[in-house]
Amino acid sequence: MVSMFFLTDNLLIAVNRQCLAHCLIVSTLFSPYIVFAADQLDNITVISSTRTEKQQEDAPVRVEVVSEETIERIHARDLKEALEDIPGLVLKPIHGKSGYGVWLQGFDSNRVLVLIDGQPVSASTGSTVDLTQIALADIERIEIVKGAASALYGSAAMGGVINVITRKPEGNAWSLTLDGGSWDEKDLDDSSAVPFRHGKGHLSIEGNKWTLLMAGDVRDSDGYDLDKRTFSTQGDEGTKSSINARLGFQPNKNSEIYIYPSYYKEDIRRRFATPAPGTQFGEIRKNKNEIAERQHITLGGHIKTKNKAKFSGYALYETFEDDTQQDVIATPQIDQERHTKIDSHKLELQWDQPLGERQLITAGLVYFDEALEQNQNRFQGSNQIVIVEIGEGSERDNQEFFLQDDIFLSDTLELVVGGRYQDDSDFGVHFAPKINLLYSPDWSKQFETRIRAAVGTGYRVPNLKERYFVFDHSALGYMVLGNPDLQPEKSLSLQLGAGLSADKFSLDANLFYNDIDDLIETDIAEEQNIPGVRVFEYTNIAEAKTQGIELQWVQSLANQFRLNTAYTWLKSENKKTGNILPERPEHQIKASLLYEYQPWGMDVTLIGIYQSEEFVDADNNIESPDWMTWDLKINKKLNDHFKLFAGIDNFLDEHREHFDGTDFRPREGRLYYAGIRIDG
Repeated sequence: MVSMFFLTDNLLIAVNRQCLAHCLIVSTLFSPYIVFAADQLDNITVISSTRTEKQQEDAPVRVEVVSEETIERIHARDLKEALEDIPGLVLKPIHGKSGYGVWLQGFDSNRVLVLIDGQPVSASTGSTVDLTQIALADIERIEIVKGAASALYGSAAMGGVINVITRKPEGNAWSLTLDGGSWDEKDLDDSSAVPFRHGKGHLSIEGNKWTLLMAGDVRDSDGYDLDKRTFSTQGDEGTKSSINARLGFQPNKNSEIYIYPSYYKEDIRRRFATPAPGTQFGEIRKNKNEIAERQHITLGGHIKTKNKAKFSGYALYETFEDDTQQDVIATPQIDQERHTKIDSHKLELQWDQPLGERQLITAGLVYFDEALEQNQNRFQGSNQIVIVEIGEGSERDNQEFFLQDDIFLSDTLELVVGGRYQDDSDFGVHFAPKINLLYSPDWSKQFETRIRAAVGTGYRVPNLKERYFVFDHSALGYMVLGNPDLQPEKSLSLQLGAGLSADKFSLDANLFYNDIDDLIETDIAEEQNIPGVRVFEYTNIAEAKTQGIELQWVQSLANQFRLNTAYTWLKSENKKTGNILPERPEHQIKASLLYEYQPWGMDVTLIGIYQSEEFVDADNNIESPDWMTWDLKINKKLNDHFKLFAGIDNFLDEHREHFDGTDFRPREGRLYYAGIRIDG
């Protein structure tokens, strides 16, 4: 079975020789001295595997989980910080914008679907979801599914799914968390005692048939500057805030109706400079200001029948608006403004029907539409020019039907077969199938073994930005154009994994192979002839593959220590050129050491991340250096209501050179912080 899985381009040889050597080195270096989060030791209920509730260890599709306990222990403030320690995930700044996207198994953030309670989040750039815009005040857990998930979740899930599960009201309770920190000598405002400030809280009320949960989060920063000798700054000044609520009504124990409104706003700014034309050392100093707002509302519910069937559904509306300004300080007017608006609607219905004790049928209907507009206002002298970058009428809709059959062939063998039929308004009909197999042999009473295999297809229609975008930077010598003739991307994903677990440890290995056709990238548009301007256009130019192995070992020691080491080997290739795909590091190691001393109510966590070199360009001529960061987290429980915490992120101060556009090391330097959590 393994040899069949790797019968592609000598991958078997690469894995047998190169990967085995790497794994032996890693296991030697990080043997029982390093400890990490222990979520894999806990049997957590997950839903992202099959869209139905399963225990994590029994899920036929491999699901990795960040629990609420882990989120609190590592002091994560947003989704980006919560995902930093997940093996195999690569977090990268969004090009040309503030914020971060997530890459999975060599797929970039445009091809990873981010959900909240199974519902899509609008992309702040029209392509990529900014993880820093998703706060964690009401989060119960985060589920990660790697590999093609288009059969279950539709277009854009080629690389995998990040599903954020919100907390449901449980009794009458409240919490408040306050923390603040400093980048020390890199603080942009030296006069501020606490340059970084954060607060979050939630309130839960439960009545006889009504439940209410409200949550809010505010992050406020004075910014940071990696080099105060220059005008440009790297850390945004400003505020990111969110508030949301969930009001539920339960007429009986088998049904619920709920409404979930949420609101997000960011108001941030940063200084930067561009070279002054005709000078060797001169510069034009500018401010970049950005205001973004997201308004969302969901109405949903579920009902369970006497024969254990379940009907659920929701309808959502979301609008996202983003206004950016580029302001030359020496001129009286704003020299460039850009306004983006994304509107989306979605209706989804799902029916889960058991057939006896060994079979569960899941079927669903989906309707989705979105519209995108983007305009730019630019001043040339005293004249204002309006440029329509993405005009009215840039919209799409699709209807989908998905069907899944979850069958227990025996006590040890589970088969899941499914597929999704999609009818897109612009690209017609497509069917994405998938097969998952879980084998749980009863070989030992001391150990539990899980073997998982998966074959699935990925499918992504070009987003509206890729089809209709006009990004005119002629003054700087280039333009980027959308292409209405783009074709959908397609991929084949193979996954083979095995896990071994006992009371105090678990060991997991996962092999993956992804083959991608019609990959959409930007290329020089030869037919566009504009003197002095290089014109780039989105086009289906690339065929690529990614393959590798993910290893993870979790161990509890002496009731006070917890251990995790994780290693990921990734090999990516542009099949047309034979070159390695840019921005895909080959090696990644994540590890941490957790020490708990219960008599003092105290725990200390040390987290380390290593990432190898990565190519910056498609021609493989320029490399960004490798890097390593270390974080220290400390928690002290005073009593049932009060907890103190403190930490140092990136305490070795590893960061990129701000002036080097080919340096992809971490953007942020050392951060000291401390805080308090109050539970009522």
